[in-house]
Amino acid sequence: IGIAPEVVAKYFSNTVCRVGGIGLTDLEKQVDALHSQAFDPLGLGSDLTLDSPGHHKMRSGGDEHLYNPQTIHMLQQAARRGDYGMFKQYTAMVNDEHSVRNLRGLMDFRYPDNPKENYVKRVIGLPGEYVEIRNGIVYINDEPLEEDYVYYDTGIVDLKGDFAKTLVPEGCYFVLGDNRNNSHDSRRWENTFVREELILGKAMFSYYPKIYWLK
Repeated sequence: IGIAPEVVAKYFSNTVCRVGGIGLTDLEKQVDALHSQAFDPLGLGSDLTLDSPGHHKMRSGGDEHLYNPQTIHMLQQAARRGDYGMFKQYTAMVNDEHSVRNLRGLMDFRYPDNPKENYVKRVIGLPGEYVEIRNGIVYINDEPLEEDYVYYDTGIVDLKGDFAKTLVPEGCYFVLGDNRNNSHDSRRWENTFVREELILGKAMFSYYPKIYWLK
């Protein structure tokens, strides 16, 4: 869904790319296919009508977008009315962890300190982002991260889980457990970050902590 790191490094120097994706070979195939549509190799007539598959705009049956007419309308109305309740509805729509568009969902991966073990944690820091935990509050690029999914078994934030401001390397992810006070995660590992090659997939259901049963 993004651009391959080697393409970014060569052609978009000093640009942050938080997710990997298409490489030069893929780009070549796409350009060749588009060129062949416009200029038939056999010299036959070509249909110059451009396809509109919905990759870059919202349309019925097209690709899903994180910011769509519903989320944009909800945010605009919340701001215009000063309605915090509507704003919470907006953040719930944007933060839907079951959406394939959300990069900060629960992830299944091989434990960096022992790849024979599988872990499930939440993606918090993406490649190129600065992560910091201060007084129990997570900051991404110096902005506090709203986390309505976090569970504290004691009802009190454990300040021992604070984490100094750190840059997440390319091709890596910073992860935390939702049961924050009792989670063995990036804050405490010898190998802090989860490398892309260790990722197994996206976790779609959480059965613990029990608080999730109420949501």
